[in-house]
Amino acid sequence: MNKTEKIKDIIQRYDLTIKNRSRRIVYQRMYIFYKLYRLGFTLQEIGKIFNMNHSTILYGLKRHEMWCKKEDIIYLNTIVPLMNELEDDKAYEETLLIQVNKGRMIKTITITGIIDSKILDNLKEFMTMSEFCSNFIENVDKS
Repeated sequence: MNKTEKIKDIIQRYDLTIKNRSRRIVYQRMYIFYKLYRLGFTLQEIGKIFNMNHSTILYGLKRHEMWCKKEDIIYLNTIVPLMNELEDDKAYEETLLIQVNKGRMIKTITITGIIDSKILDNLKEFMTMSEFCSNFIENVDKS
């Protein structure tokens, strides 16, 4: 089953084409707008699938981008089941405790949330988590 067929199957199983404004359906629908757009579907083609206007699809894409940038935990937790069904987007709930040396102080940082497995794999390849957090803190301190 290719990616497009998998997404269309998800749309059917989660009833994402029904006229409903519940948070779960709206959030999952907007995530699927994003996935289809990334696969090369036009706004009109996505709108046809959901029986919506292209401007509604554009609005959904902008909202998806905003919620991801803000790391909205409600949005991210709502789309995790869909992310996990699409094999290249595995996401896991993780809690990481990291000790970071900052000058003379040692700080313990807790990161809790949805962490993409690709990001974790890349971090393991290039740096330890404490190195990552040290770089993160230095960049935050500069801004």
